[in-house]
Amino acid sequence: MSDTSETIEKNEKNNEEKDESKDHLASILPKYIRQAEGVLSKKQLKKIKNKKLKGTLQRTEKRFNDAAQKAARSELLLTEEAGQLEAEGMEKTFQITQEKLKEHIDISSASKIFNLDLPTFGPYALDYTRNGRYMLIGGRKGHIATFDWQTGRLGCEFHIKET
Repeated sequence: MSDTSETIEKNEKNNEEKDESKDHLASILPKYIRQAEGVLSKKQLKKIKNKKLKGTLQRTEKRFNDAAQKAARSELLLTEEAGQLEAEGMEKTFQITQEKLKEHIDISSASKIFNLDLPTFGPYALDYTRNGRYMLIGGRKGHIATFDWQTGRLGCEFHIKET
């Protein structure tokens, strides 16, 4: 019985968050709507008798509105400042482990945490591709590997036998 009540509470919370985001989106939207000189109202559109012209104008108006909504939605994704980690009191940030962080972040960010234990050929340097999907690692003792870090699939790996 408690599982259903928890599910209902979660659904209500999600609905409240969606309503808040819709309200925020509605407040941002006017900034992106074009105020052109020749904008036709719905009454003026109904008066147009040429079906082809009327359809073209309606499609154009719809495209403008869709573009404004997409621009407003993308603004929600833009972050003005990067995330940061603040220690409380005398706590040092180097003492905070990935496991502790994983408990306090959202699920999508937590899924990106992985443990890479390579003690044999290290220390390692690493770099990501431009799109952030693949990672290249190079060990000081000649180990080089690429892999898709999101799935953990190895791309290629070889030992150049040089230090």
